[in-house]
Amino acid sequence: MEFFNLCLLLAAIATTAAQDCQSSTYNFKTHSNADIKLELGMLEGVEVGKFSVTNTKSAETANEYLRVTVENDQLVFTVKKQFEEYEKREHGLKLAMVIAFHCNSGTIYGTYYQDILEVNKHTPEFSLQVYEATVPLPLPKNFDLTPYLDGSKGIRATDYDLSRNTVEFKLEPNNNLRIETLPVEGSMKEFKAVLSLKEQILKLPRDIELELEGSDQGDPQKTGRARVVIKPDLTIEYNDPPAFKRTFFKEDYNPELGNYFVVELIPGTVHEDIGYELVGDDAEYFALSVASDKAAATVSLKGQSQPAEKYFLSVVVQAKRSELQTAECVILVDLKESQELATTVEKVLSTLHLEERRTHEEVFPAKVGVCSYEILSQVPNKSETIFNVNESTGWIVSSKFDREDPELFADDDEPQFHVVLQLSCSNGTEATSSNHSIEDIPYSTDITHLRIFVDDINDNAPIFQYPKRSDQVFAFPVPAIAERLMINSLMRVIATDLDAGLNAEIRFRLDANKCFDIHPKSGVIYPKENCLEDENPVELTIFATDRDGDEDGNVSQMMIRVVPALMYQIIVLQPIHVTWETFEEFVRMLEEKSGLRVVVFDNAIVDSKEYQTQLLEVSMTIAAVAVNSDGELISTEDFIAALGESSRSYVKPLRELFDCDPFPEDACSVYPYIVVMAVFIVLFVAALALVAYFYFKLRQYNVTEESVQTEPSFKSEEILVENPVLGTLTTPPTEKRQAPGTCVDYPSDSISRRNRLVSNLSDLMIIDESEEG
Repeated sequence: MEFFNLCLLLAAIATTAAQDCQSSTYNFKTHSNADIKLELGMLEGVEVGKFSVTNTKSAETANEYLRVTVENDQLVFTVKKQFEEYEKREHGLKLAMVIAFHCNSGTIYGTYYQDILEVNKHTPEFSLQVYEATVPLPLPKNFDLTPYLDGSKGIRATDYDLSRNTVEFKLEPNNNLRIETLPVEGSMKEFKAVLSLKEQILKLPRDIELELEGSDQGDPQKTGRARVVIKPDLTIEYNDPPAFKRTFFKEDYNPELGNYFVVELIPGTVHEDIGYELVGDDAEYFALSVASDKAAATVSLKGQSQPAEKYFLSVVVQAKRSELQTAECVILVDLKESQELATTVEKVLSTLHLEERRTHEEVFPAKVGVCSYEILSQVPNKSETIFNVNESTGWIVSSKFDREDPELFADDDEPQFHVVLQLSCSNGTEATSSNHSIEDIPYSTDITHLRIFVDDINDNAPIFQYPKRSDQVFAFPVPAIAERLMINSLMRVIATDLDAGLNAEIRFRLDANKCFDIHPKSGVIYPKENCLEDENPVELTIFATDRDGDEDGNVSQMMIRVVPALMYQIIVLQPIHVTWETFEEFVRMLEEKSGLRVVVFDNAIVDSKEYQTQLLEVSMTIAAVAVNSDGELISTEDFIAALGESSRSYVKPLRELFDCDPFPEDACSVYPYIVVMAVFIVLFVAALALVAYFYFKLRQYNVTEESVQTEPSFKSEEILVENPVLGTLTTPPTEKRQAPGTCVDYPSDSISRRNRLVSNLSDLMIIDESEEG
């Protein structure tokens, strides 16, 4: 009875498999039509592909350029009306469309790829045939004329070709204008030209008219043409810009006679429309008086008391006709009294080194003979001053500071202080501290500058940047797959140290294990021989030690878990229109959409030659795995299900890459026959088992004791012993071997599984005579 149930089960399996969509010329999972390339401009209804299929009811796709139908067991691909505008809307030379096939046994999804013929069909089209610009004069060198062209849009050209459509702009040789090409943001078909002046233009004796060319990069190259016309705005009367006879004045402050400055324009300058203005932070301390003919102006220092915190006053006098025609004269008044200039410091610049995280009682001597220093300025600085004058010791002292303080040294590449000191020799004057702006302190003989560099101490431990402590589960392929993918490293550990010099030199190491090792400097973790061959996870502890691994260095450690990645768990990513700069963003998109963590194998860039259906828009093919919240690897199919069926165009199973499909294209048509043959083989073996049963039951025989003696089949000194497992219903264990490139399949209903089942069934049907007797 069990035998007949088995036969019915196998027949049902064969019948179900025979109801799947089948074809000898079309691969339902992924198919690339390399025989025909679509020509741009094809009319609606043109047939581009036709394949014989069976057990296929219908097919449908959301693609807007190709239609797919099933007609009389023929899978037919035809062109839609929208394809006539394909090159104006798209920029790829290969179509990728996901198709839903409705078979007799259910619905399956597959991807169809269609190449498009690469031709240079379109000539670059300019937005205008004539670009006119009416510009005011004068114009400075490198002035961009774009705001005056085509309503501020500038010069633009479009090339609708799918490849090599970058437009290069050229002007005929001239002495006035230059042109450069720039892409238009958000468009791969439109390009813009920046038209600028080679030199300053004061006057134009005539209009500038030049021929403009826009050429693509196709073969043969095609060129579009337009004209550029530059005209001066004649409504604007041009005059030479104003200029002062003298552009700089400097005087000492004279409280008795006052300070007066007369600024005059160069004779001959048209000055009726000139306007004067005082500009600068100190303009409030000056008064301006303009002559009636506007050819000159008088600037005077007001008689009010001058600010005590300033050492000089400055102002800029501007004579302005327009924004492009301005003359300037600088006036400087030194407020220091003459007797104060007698004090002179020995050194105007000193360099010091101070160690961080401790106080310093003797930074710089504050007393020099009868003179003493006061602190005018110190940067950087917190709310409380770091440097002060200690009157009791006569030294400048400092409080504690941290070299790694991000707020204190945020603007410094090399942490340092700049302290400005002023030497005072007045009798009875005590050294004081203040904090003026360095920009307000003029050069003087009684001022010295201290450059104080901060020396580092080893007060910070290494910080792991990668891997992150939140991501502690990683994967590595089993040896056969790793060799095929040529993956030679697990990851590159990255750690940083806030300290500097030797204190920031990091050396890596791993705890003792048989599977992985790490390069001490680069942080690359690489597998040892036969890594993960037993398919058991490995726990690794990573140590990062600063001071280049010295025994007194600070140590940080992190523990990670490495699990083996099997064939059905490895994902092949083929993102479309993704570059290395945007790949991380693409991975984040996958993680957000699927709710899983995607781990990319280190250096697992699959050779495109191994994947024949790779799209032209696909610039990379990368292997990865997906990890759920429990730290477990999931299968490729579960990952695709989490993303949706549309993801099959850029997410592939690894078995497909290695041509390990259990239903490859060449075998699709013969698979039902293999199943039928397997059924007949089962029946034949069962019949032989029945014949053997009746043969041994009816045959009368006698077995002598001598006939059961066992002798070796070859001369050997080894003693033959009885096999303790003889007579069991299982086959002896065999050594598991997996050669590089071998594909491992795990389906529960495979033919090999059925054959083993039949073999065990035959063993069960052989009845021992001794038991029946």
